[in-house]
Amino acid sequence: MRARRRRGVRGQALDVTLRCFSDTVGADTAMLLGRSDGHTEVLSSWARDGHQLPMAWTSRTLIGQAFEAPGPLLEPAAEANGDAAVAAIAAPIRFDQRALGVIYAGFSPGAQVGAGELGWTVDSYARIAALCITGDLTLAAVLGSAGFDVLTGCLSYGGLLEVLKGEVERSLRAGHRLSCCFLDLDGFKRVNDTQGHLEGNRVLAAVGQALRQSARTYDAVGRFGGDEFVVVLPETGAADGRSIAARYRGAVRAAISESTSMSLDVSVGIAEWDSRGSAADLLGAADWALSEAKSGGGGAIVPASADTRVDGLLELTKDLMRRRRRTSSEAGRDRDPAA
Repeated sequence: MRARRRRGVRGQALDVTLRCFSDTVGADTAMLLGRSDGHTEVLSSWARDGHQLPMAWTSRTLIGQAFEAPGPLLEPAAEANGDAAVAAIAAPIRFDQRALGVIYAGFSPGAQVGAGELGWTVDSYARIAALCITGDLTLAAVLGSAGFDVLTGCLSYGGLLEVLKGEVERSLRAGHRLSCCFLDLDGFKRVNDTQGHLEGNRVLAAVGQALRQSARTYDAVGRFGGDEFVVVLPETGAADGRSIAARYRGAVRAAISESTSMSLDVSVGIAEWDSRGSAADLLGAADWALSEAKSGGGGAIVPASADTRVDGLLELTKDLMRRRRRTSSEAGRDRDPAA
C-alpha cells in the first residue's frame, strides 16, 4: 500500500467534497482513499484538530472492508447503549460496478446524527467523489475552483466578489436592500508568532465553521484573506445588519475561545449598499468601517457613515496589494496542513 498527495483539479475537488462531507455529518476526522492497479492511496484527509490520525486499511479494518462492501459500514461507539451511537462510518466509492475507493468519517465520542441519515449522506458524497475521480471535469472544476477556500470552507476572495456582484445585480432588479460586514480577528498575528501556524490554522478553520453555521440560508460567507472574513447579507438594511453582525461576532468569539487558549477579539465593519454604487464600493465601505473599528482599539462593530464614499475598486486594489506584501512571507504557511 502507498499514500501520496493528489494534486490538480480533481485533487482540489476531492478536498472540497471531503470538507463538505465532514461538516455535514459533524465528523472529527475524515478521509478519501482511492484504489487503482492494486495500489491504495490517500486522496484527501482532514481532522478537526489539525492532526490526522494514522489509519489502517487492511482487510480486517472498517476501511479495508468498505472497499468490497455493497454499502456503508458502521462502527458502533464503545459505550453505546439504546440507540447505538456511531464511532465511524465508511462507504465504497463505485462507478460502473468498479470499486474506486472509500470515503470515511470518524466521530468522538459518537456521531450526533442517526445511523440512517449517516448512511444516506455518506452514500451521496461517495457518488460525488466517484464523479470527480472518474473524469467529470466540469464538476471537478467547479468544486476545485478558486471559488472556495479549503482551510475554512468559505468562499475565497474571487468567489466572494462573484457572489457580491450577483447580489448587487439582483438588488438592482428587485429593489432589495443589501449589506455586508467585514470581520477581522484582533491580534491574530500573535497566535502564529507564539503558538505556530498550525494553531493559527485551527483558529481560522474554527472561525470559518462558526460563520457558516451561523449564516442564514441566503447569506454568503467568504474569507477575504488572512484572518479577515466577509459576510454578504441580502435583503438586509444597515439596522438589521448590525444586529446580525453582532450575532456573527458572538459566534466567532465563542469559536476562538474553544480553539485556542490565547485571548483574541473581533472587529466588525458593516455597510449598506448604495444603489448608485458597485459591489466593490459596498465592500470598500465595509472595509473602511472595519478600519475605523480597528483604529478605536478593536473589539467593536462600526457601521459606515451615510456620507462614506469610497472609490471601492481603487481602494480595494491598493489594500489587497498591501495585505499581500505584508503576508507574503507567510503565503506558504497559511494553508490547510492536510491539503
